[in-house]
Amino acid sequence: MKIRFIAPVRLVLGAFAAVLPLAPATLLAEEDVAEPDSAIDLAALVDSDGDLIPDARDPIPLVANVPVYWSVQKFTLSRPQTAEPPDTSWSNATTLDIAAVLPAPKVASALTAMPLATRKASGPLAGHPFARLALFGSDALRFGALSRARTAAFLRGWRLAEARQPVTLVFTVHFVNLDSRNRAFNGLEVPVVLDGRVWALARARAKDPAAAGEGVFLPADGQVRAQEFTAEIEAAQAEAFLARLAKSESSPIFDFSRAAGLDPEGAAEGPDTYSLAAAFGSILAKARQVRLEGPDGRIWNWRVAPVNLVAGEPVTMRLWTAGMNSLSQQAYRAPLFAFDGDYPISIAGWDNGCWDLYWGARRKGRALEISRLLETRLDADVALELGHQPPDRLPVEGASPIVAHLRGVWFWNDGMADLAFENFAAAGRDGAPQGYSWYGRGRELQPVDPEAPGANLADAVRFYKLAADKNYAPGLAWHGRALLRGEGCKEDKAAGAAALRKASEQGFAEGRILYALCLEKGVGVKADRAEAESLLLQAAWQESVAAQAALGSLLLDSQSLEGRDWLELAANAGDAK
Repeated sequence: MKIRFIAPVRLVLGAFAAVLPLAPATLLAEEDVAEPDSAIDLAALVDSDGDLIPDARDPIPLVANVPVYWSVQKFTLSRPQTAEPPDTSWSNATTLDIAAVLPAPKVASALTAMPLATRKASGPLAGHPFARLALFGSDALRFGALSRARTAAFLRGWRLAEARQPVTLVFTVHFVNLDSRNRAFNGLEVPVVLDGRVWALARARAKDPAAAGEGVFLPADGQVRAQEFTAEIEAAQAEAFLARLAKSESSPIFDFSRAAGLDPEGAAEGPDTYSLAAAFGSILAKARQVRLEGPDGRIWNWRVAPVNLVAGEPVTMRLWTAGMNSLSQQAYRAPLFAFDGDYPISIAGWDNGCWDLYWGARRKGRALEISRLLETRLDADVALELGHQPPDRLPVEGASPIVAHLRGVWFWNDGMADLAFENFAAAGRDGAPQGYSWYGRGRELQPVDPEAPGANLADAVRFYKLAADKNYAPGLAWHGRALLRGEGCKEDKAAGAAALRKASEQGFAEGRILYALCLEKGVGVKADRAEAESLLLQAAWQESVAAQAALGSLLLDSQSLEGRDWLELAANAGDAK
């Protein structure tokens, strides 16, 4: 596809217009976008999302389309080697991973396909999952208690060094070229932003040490290309940066949309640098960010127009999500967003009915009542985060077993057991055909009388098996645990370990912990201490306090001083052991 920018637009885009025209060939066919006449001013045409494609020719007029997708996968801190060989604690590490996207589950699950709330997956998605949904670049990773604790430990080690040292930031970034032509980004300088301040410029790390100033070349094949970028914080600023990073609620932003670099076309029409900020300027000015933060460290962004200029009406989350669902249904036979009434139950394959997770929302950095999400106007950035924090208010009642279950958990945490069991029963009754195991969990928690705790365990295990037969991760984990212990069923350690392995492979933290313990002790499976440590590490990065404690104990047994760090983290989170 070729789109020719007329003179008024070239003044804004500069030489970069020839490098990155903002019209993805994967979204538009040649006949869909006619080359504008040189006498027509594109700026005068209706362009709601700022991507320089007029709404009349734009298949997604409310969402900005760009032909290159980028995603930060890992963020690492490093400092010069100390004179003394470092031990294995976080404080003395000269290189320390601070945040990362977790490995994808080994099997198709709720995290690898785009499932409906019924746990019925739509199957693997061909190509890049959201190429056809105009996903904008993801410039950061989720920052939680673990990331802040590791940064604080790194800062302690930096302070203990004999001399103040510079700190190197390393970003591992994945790029995907969704266009029909190759893309080259030479001599990139990408701003690194934390809490609104630019601290340094990140540059591509040459794969060949002899090749200085290497850029990024992206063939038009739709394949993922990994590239490391490094940025140096001078010694005089390092302590301030690390101290802020250890306390901040956000991670550093790899602000690729505002990068600058050399003009690969020779800068015949202007200065010898181009700016991505100029190319993306229209989008950044016109569109607002919708950000999804999943439990595995991934962050997805869209840039959405706050006003539908054709209809002359404000854009709300209800309007935008309905449009995205229509596109997703056409492309993948499954919706991107699922709601029960006004309450979100599944978004982008992350299901808060799966594994007791809850959606929370922020607007302008402030908490937003989740039940009011759909009526929220997109005249400011909105962030949605899936985590373990229950909502302050009950979700509205609805037909979905997910809502019934979440109400049950809310009542249980608030000490209202009878109402909790009533909702658990409703969730199990309505959700049993899909394999939900929540009713079983409620039966396990509910005694026949106060003097007989766990008297309903056999009944609970029956529901766990139903969920396990449907390959539902919590059911697999809880049924596997019952088989190992012979609680409520006949003991079968091999079958119990096999069920736990299936739960672990889906990325379920509790399944990973229990299966790791089987591997460590050789219970129902051949002992494999290295694999046990790997699974505990993955669950610990999922912010599982139990996994952090178990990993700390395992590492101390192996004479690794890193075990102290994990145990301290778990203790500070309230783990009594």
